[in-house]
Amino acid sequence: MNKLFTLFLLFPYILYSQCDLELLEVDFTLGTYTIAFNNTNNCGGTGGPDGISEIQIGFQALDPENDCAAMNQGWTFPSGISIPDDNNHPGWIYTSTTSEIAGSWTNLYTDDVDPPYYTGDTVTFPIYNVYQNDCVDGFWATYLSCQMQDALQFWIDEGLSIQTVIWQISYGPTMYADDGGWAEIGANGDGTNWGSGLYEDGNFLDNWLILGPCGEPFPEVITIIDTVYIELPPDTLYIDNYIYDTTYVELSQDTIIILEIDTLYITQYDTITQIDTLLIPINWYFYDTTYITLPQDTVFLTDTVIEVLPVVTFVYDTTYIELPPDTITTVETEFIFITDTIIETELIFITDTLYLTIIDTIIEYQFVEIDCSTGLPCSDLGFEQCDPLTVFIPNAFTPNNDGYNDAWEIVLDPGCWTNITSQVYNRWGNLVWESFDPYNLQWDGSNMGSGYYVPDGVYYWSFSGSKVNTTVVEELQGHVTIFR
Repeated sequence: MNKLFTLFLLFPYILYSQCDLELLEVDFTLGTYTIAFNNTNNCGGTGGPDGISEIQIGFQALDPENDCAAMNQGWTFPSGISIPDDNNHPGWIYTSTTSEIAGSWTNLYTDDVDPPYYTGDTVTFPIYNVYQNDCVDGFWATYLSCQMQDALQFWIDEGLSIQTVIWQISYGPTMYADDGGWAEIGANGDGTNWGSGLYEDGNFLDNWLILGPCGEPFPEVITIIDTVYIELPPDTLYIDNYIYDTTYVELSQDTIIILEIDTLYITQYDTITQIDTLLIPINWYFYDTTYITLPQDTVFLTDTVIEVLPVVTFVYDTTYIELPPDTITTVETEFIFITDTIIETELIFITDTLYLTIIDTIIEYQFVEIDCSTGLPCSDLGFEQCDPLTVFIPNAFTPNNDGYNDAWEIVLDPGCWTNITSQVYNRWGNLVWESFDPYNLQWDGSNMGSGYYVPDGVYYWSFSGSKVNTTVVEELQGHVTIFR
């Protein structure tokens, strides 16, 4: 009977397969991390029940001079980027989440990086500049996705350790300190996970790695430089009228001595450079100069013979011959000038500058509230401090704890509004945030204020409220986009 009872106790665990991931390696030199998906059944999220739709990695600094305690504080890095110390998880920085959305960064890489992930997969993910943006002069140069390497290297240079964890599985909650995890501060102001759900991987102890003085040493960079000698054929040189031939002289066999010299250079970054010098035999060639004697030149002498010729003298006499009288003919030439009339037409172009002024019609709405009992404008009754009645609602934010645009906030004068109702829905119409307090209209991207964060995408909001001391209701709708 006891055996049968034990079998019934084990039977549910046989049917229910446990979600199990393992963080195998983190390489800050190559900028990669590797995860083994040992079992993806019942890992939650939209990839379920047998797949995983999203992964996010978190990093925090540990202080080796304070018993390797977590440094739950804000940071300002050399590049100028900073993370505040008043967010819900101070001291943490995160990689961009993998996503099945069509525009996700994972589409820039091989198919194994792009989710979903299934049992038996082992995937190596990039850490630095996953969006492959221009991180020098581009728009994203000052964002954490471009500055991740700078932030992690700063911690290493400061002599700190780095704890790397699988922060999120399929958009689920992280692992909190009260259950033995890593999130010491969270949505509840402490390390408890009350109201945020359960971290899916029950075997979470292999979901983190610590590198540096508090854990495994950072990987060393070893550079091996070999010297290779290449033997080239001898050259034949032609100079002036001499031809220099190459004469090879056979020498006795060389003695080859091979020395293995390992030189180690240790720098402050533990970079080991190993230089091996390999002595390779050199074939020596002796070049003899051979002079070729040319036959004697044949010289031809040319004599110049001058022949004296007799000089013949000619005497020229002037002989006058009488010619008959000349006949002179006078020819009168009359010049007749024919004048044509040439009409020259000058084209003069007159160019006027035509200015076109496009006038847009701007319609400005002004709300004028009238007191129902007196019929007078409310400005006459002392309410002009709320005119004009304005509200600003942004259409995008990036809740990645980098200190820039981490929350979406409706901006208005809370003293001028009453009966506020503000709500945000996902694309399936599920409510993910709401507020009725005009002094608290800020959303951090969590699902109803829990430790569960909604994925990247487009969300729809609605806003309604009344001006104080009036019955006029303003109703607004729109959308907001989350991207990390």
